Amino acid sequence: MVVLENLQIFDKEDVFYEFIRFLNECDKAEEIEDVLHDYVESNPNNLNAHIYLCNYLNNYCPESEVLIKHLKVIAEYCPSDERVLLLIEKLWNHGKEVHNCLQLSFMFLDYPSNEKNVKAWKLLSDILLKSEDSKEN
Repeated sequence: MVVLENLQIFDKEDVFYEFIRFLNECDKAEEIEDVLHDYVESNPNNLNAHIYLCNYLNNYCPESEVLIKHLKVIAEYCPSDERVLLLIEKLWNHGKEVHNCLQLSFMFLDYPSNEKNVKAWKLLSDILLKSEDSKEN
């Protein structure tokens, strides 16, 4: 049984948070992932639905391919979201989609709110350096 120890992965202003909290407190934490999937299916254009599912999966199933799928949706809807960096890391660590990682990095850093994000610049630097190293070999 999965017990949500960190309910901070949800926006407490959202009514949905209370439902998740209720499930957790009623020892029905194993139902939370199903509820989150249903929420995304019912609200595919709702960014928060994808964010909640990604936050949950990142905490409880970090290697899930479903996580990457929904991180890509978040990147499409909101390229300035911090979770885009998680997507870049996951794609890069799996050795996939170098071009996509670069594109996501540039899109993320293009936002004034992210231009001084050290983590984003470090990721971009790592991608560029390792890409250059692989070309030389």
